[in-house]
Amino acid sequence: MTTTTVQKHRNWVGLRRAFGMAAGAACVVSTIIACGPPPGTGGPGVTPSGGCRAGLYTGTFDGTISVLGAPAVPINGTVEVTVDAGGTGTGTISGLDTTNNTINANLTLALDCSGTKGISGNINGNYYFAGLPIAVLGPLTGTYSDTGPTSGNYGPVTDGTGALGTSSGTWTVSYSGS
Repeated sequence: MTTTTVQKHRNWVGLRRAFGMAAGAACVVSTIIACGPPPGTGGPGVTPSGGCRAGLYTGTFDGTISVLGAPAVPINGTVEVTVDAGGTGTGTISGLDTTNNTINANLTLALDCSGTKGISGNINGNYYFAGLPIAVLGPLTGTYSDTGPTSGNYGPVTDGTGALGTSSGTWTVSYSGS
């Protein structure tokens, strides 16, 4: 390296440090100097080109549930999903119906964040009817948004056979942070 090149390198390192940027951060010079995280990383809470906005998404679900042929009752609760930049999501739902029976289940999701914006996934957990666990299994679908709420439908969720009961409804989550 020439003396001039070494001095320019030191200036860039100093500039990155002045702006709190990590080593390897990219800087672009025109009439404006803009620095960012290393290319392709997107940084925390930033949507990389063609990827998902990684982080925690929280929200609610609302639906109905029917068990053992009884009339359907409303059920609602919370949804929490952690999504990685590659479009894989894992999380939980937990809620209560109007007769004080609870549901606790795990979610697994696959998000297409750059193409159709589609979401497909599964619910797998238990609905506790009068304190007795009944397995709940079923699909979850939706549409991904990196600028607003992400929402969709779930169900029919059954015990795997459909003999004991069924549930379906809607869900909505919003980005909560990295």
